[in-house]
Amino acid sequence: MNIKNLLLFVLSLLHCLAVEGLSFTVTSKIYMDVKHQKKSLGRIVFGLFGKNSPKTVTNFRHICLRGINGSTYVGSNFHRVINRFLIQGGDIINGDGTGSTSIYGDYFEDEDIEIEHNRPGYLGMANRGPDTNGCQFYVTTVAAQWLNGKHIMKCNI
Repeated sequence: MNIKNLLLFVLSLLHCLAVEGLSFTVTSKIYMDVKHQKKSLGRIVFGLFGKNSPKTVTNFRHICLRGINGSTYVGSNFHRVINRFLIQGGDIINGDGTGSTSIYGDYFEDEDIEIEHNRPGYLGMANRGPDTNGCQFYVTTVAAQWLNGKHIMKCNI
């Protein structure tokens, strides 16, 4: 499956996912308009769990809205696409998954990781292990329980 089809699948989740049953409160929303080769694929709206992950949500919103040293998610790419798993992006430093930065430094510590990856459409911090959160994020395209307890969850789509 190519990136275009995968992104279209993720966007279709916007219409399929309900937030009922979640014990986490959406405190704010932010969106990204997704393009592939200058063609609009649609808008992803993220409902952020600010009470559970306040530092993470603050970092994500800051990069979305203001950026860090002139770099934002605007124009960045999804550098990792794994069919039936996730899409990953947010490397505003190198664009290839090797860069990291945050409003707290290169990395920041983990917060609430109790949210389970029990369905598609969760946004989490892509990291290299405990306390290595930065600017990179992923969106699951399937339930991915093996990620539980390893990555900070900040929202659902």
